[in-house]
Amino acid sequence: MDEITEIPAQLGPATFAQIVGFLVKQQKTGVLQIQNDTESERLFFLKGIPQGARLSVVRFPIGKLLVDDSVLKVDDLEKAIAITVKTGQLLGQVLIEQNFVNEALLQAILRKQSQVNALSMFALKTGELAFDEGLVHLTDFTPSPLSVLRLFYLGFRDYAPADLYAPIMTLFAFAGLKLTSPTIQDALKEFEPAEIMAIKLLETYRFSGELARSVPLPGKTLAALLLALYFSGNLEAAPAVKVPRA
Repeated sequence: MDEITEIPAQLGPATFAQIVGFLVKQQKTGVLQIQNDTESERLFFLKGIPQGARLSVVRFPIGKLLVDDSVLKVDDLEKAIAITVKTGQLLGQVLIEQNFVNEALLQAILRKQSQVNALSMFALKTGELAFDEGLVHLTDFTPSPLSVLRLFYLGFRDYAPADLYAPIMTLFAFAGLKLTSPTIQDALKEFEPAEIMAIKLLETYRFSGELARSVPLPGKTLAALLLALYFSGNLEAAPAVKVPRA
């Protein structure tokens, strides 16, 4: 995998996660770009920390995010959009001018948009993938640093295609699991109580089946948590039973 920063690759079910994990561990700075016939998706890194993403096609308009967060009424959004159509102004500028949001709230929603864009890249199934190093690429998006573990967890849980889970979860089911990072406890504050319980139990239980019976997590959620730990380098999966050859 050392060549991925120089040679483009085709995107597969697990390729995106593998390369993000590699870039994190190598503390790379630059932009990971996925290009297909019609779109270009970019995920930005600064010394291995994902900073957010920019998509060529807007999937998460700031207006919808504001409505979903209950800080903007649908009627007000429609009024602001009508003004943008008439004047050509940016929606954010209109929202501020109409006193629907202030500058701080607009910046907060732009940071959230950047994070959601990054998470949505876990759902991509096709495209050519390449990484370009350098700070010059970190200038045309809204910076919003994401915890690596949180990026993987939410990305897998909410966006990853189902065909990613089966082979890796089969590996986990028949392997001994071990937390490898001494600092994993620092990340526990990012999770809900059930997820925290699962991570702590990994210090005691050896198999994913034991975890599944012991924590109140839906199957996909537990799978996402294990995948996040695995791809971020915090979980080791080794053969549970070694049978000597005759």
